[in-house]
Order: sequence, then C-alpha cells, then structure tokens
Amino acid sequence: MIGQGKPVVVQVHDPTCTICTALQGETRAALRDFGECDMLYLIADIKQDAGFAFQAKHNVPHVTLVLFDGAGEAQQVLTGMRDSAELKTIFAGHFAAHGAKT
Repeated sequence: MIGQGKPVVVQVHDPTCTICTALQGETRAALRDFGECDMLYLIADIKQDAGFAFQAKHNVPHVTLVLFDGAGEAQQVLTGMRDSAELKTIFAGHFAAHGAKT
C-alpha cells in the first residue's frame, strides 16, 4: 500500500529516458530536506510490470510525479520536467497539508 501513514512522491520513470533521469535528480535534490521518516520517494519503472501497472492505473505519462497523502490517495500530479527549487516548494506544501501532525 502506498503511504502507510506518510506522504509519498512516486515518479513514473522510464530508465531509457534522459528527461526522466534528469527529473529523478531534481526530485532527489528537492527531497533532501525531508527524511524518509517524513516523506517517501518511490520509482514506478514503466519497464517493469508493477511500474507499468501503476502508470496505467493512474493514467499518466512518464516524466511524471504523483503525490500521495499518508492514506495512499493521489493528491497531485506533476507532469513534465521541474527543477529542484520548484519541487522543493511543492513538496513543502504537500508535506504541510499531508505530513505528520504534531
């Protein structure tokens, strides 16, 4: 199950796509301020059965990030290339809305 109580960023990724690889680097850079205790980052590799099934279920192209809340509900879909500064702002808002409450 996606989430298990934590917000999750899932990248729909084609490992042969240079834009996907660039997005992965930008996403990892943007997530550096968040620990795995706060927000998870998962890859849905569309060259693998599970990744292809994820892509089909959510009806999204590769070069896409799908943001889930802790209950596993998709909250936002980001398609296309984004830089780490933009992603950091988006992830901070997502965590503020769906992260652990103290």
